[in-house]
Amino acid sequence: MKFRITPFSIVWAIALVYTIYFWIENKIHPPYPGGGMLEGLFWDTSLLVFTFTFVSDLIFRFTIKSLKTIWIVETILVVITAVVLYFNLFY
Repeated sequence: MKFRITPFSIVWAIALVYTIYFWIENKIHPPYPGGGMLEGLFWDTSLLVFTFTFVSDLIFRFTIKSLKTIWIVETILVVITAVVLYFNLFY
């Protein structure tokens, strides 16, 4: 099986690093009492993004055989998600 890099594999790699970073950071500096809800939200979100993109990437790899088509579809989904999150967070 050849290793193919796709937009979702890039996103899930970033989400995995982000999740590991938050896990290590919380082990070194635990959230203070009464706080830490924001850190927990980032932890849960990054873990959810990692899981969702990993599973979606596998589904796309098995259903779409052309690497070019996978890149087009996944890039469109990543851009749409980024735009929706941007407007949801900042407007």
